[in-house]
Amino acid sequence: MVTRFEPFFPPSTMDPRTITSLHRLRLGYLGTTQMTNEAANPCEHCLEMEESQPLHYVLHCPSTARLRLYRHTTYPREVETAASVLGAVPLNVLAEVVASYPPPR
Repeated sequence: MVTRFEPFFPPSTMDPRTITSLHRLRLGYLGTTQMTNEAANPCEHCLEMEESQPLHYVLHCPSTARLRLYRHTTYPREVETAASVLGAVPLNVLAEVVASYPPPR
């Protein structure tokens, strides 16, 4: 979880869809494929087949490479590394990436 127990107050001018996507990413929302144990679907941005689409979105998808440009810690578990990446990215950059390349649902 990226929240670090800090409240998140997006600007009132931000698109509500972007706000929803940001909340889902920050809270570690798994997505419907993982919650229902369905077969993996390809990433809608790069067409890679991944078991964990949210982790792929943050850590591996070429479309979201901009997220990984900021200084973050790499941990043995990808979920911790993803939290580190999301915690390091400035809100305006994260919002731009999420608006351009929506995360998996």
